Amino acid sequence: MSLVILGTLTSTPQQTQPVVSVMTDRGFYSPGDQVIITVSATGTEGSYLWLSVTKPDLHNLYYARLTNTTVIIQLPPDAQNGTYTVMVTWSHRYVETGFIVMGQPIPEFPTATIMFMLVLVAVLACVSRQKPISRENGR
Repeated sequence: MSLVILGTLTSTPQQTQPVVSVMTDRGFYSPGDQVIITVSATGTEGSYLWLSVTKPDLHNLYYARLTNTTVIIQLPPDAQNGTYTVMVTWSHRYVETGFIVMGQPIPEFPTATIMFMLVLVAVLACVSRQKPISRENGR
């Protein structure tokens, strides 16, 4: 006895999982700086994407529906110091990143200056190790 099943095999098309990323142009800012936020999204067709930037005191600095992939936000001159959260939400999902605002200028050390200082220290160390030639040992 054999069993024969006739029919067609159908498969449902797999839905692609949404891929969303958000990033800022830098990790540290001073009050008054511009923050450039870039959002990349695929597989979110039919969903609205919302962008929010939350201050350290948990109040919104910015909140709007995304219409562009790049958003530029001007930090106020009196922006609070601390960590800001950048979040993109859609269809009960989210991704986030963050940045830090520091009221004091962020020190920048140019690479050329550091290299010059390292070479200078190395040369001085070598010069201080050399023994002077005395007239008695040779000219």
